Amino acid sequence: MNWKQKMAGLMAALLVLGVAGVASASGEQTTTIPVTLTVVHSVQNLDVTMPAAMPVSLLDGKVLTANNVEIVNNSSHVDVEVASVRVENAAYHVGDYDSFPETETGLIAMKINGCSTHGSGALTLTEAGFPIIHAGKALPIEYRARLNDTHDVSGQEVARVIFTLRAVPVSQEGV
Repeated sequence: MNWKQKMAGLMAALLVLGVAGVASASGEQTTTIPVTLTVVHSVQNLDVTMPAAMPVSLLDGKVLTANNVEIVNNSSHVDVEVASVRVENAAYHVGDYDSFPETETGLIAMKINGCSTHGSGALTLTEAGFPIIHAGKALPIEYRARLNDTHDVSGQEVARVIFTLRAVPVSQEGV
């Protein structure tokens, strides 16, 4: 028997002895049962307004994006944070914003609040780009896009941006 098997046997014996309790001469038995407290906080419902779209326009070879995109925290008592942002392929493939190939077509790269795509998938978020959105406040979404297609692709969904939000405990500082 190795030491792990010996310890398991000893623990089992102690458990049996602990549960068996103390028997008295009258045939009564006393058992001590621990009470474990588990605290569960209720689920915080998020009340946010999300962007309906992140439009990108190509005007005479120049890429334009909207300047009025934001996430609004409509709650009066729950702070919200952006837990993750994913940019996924759609009609175009998602590329590297910082080393975008100028000659490849069917490719889009994005920078959202200073965080760049490096292909399809999750962005590496920074606290400066995605701070906590306090109750009743908004987070402006500043984004840029790179693409070099010159043919008419109007109305196509070229990429998907997926925001994942979560509630965060409201700070008790100053209370």
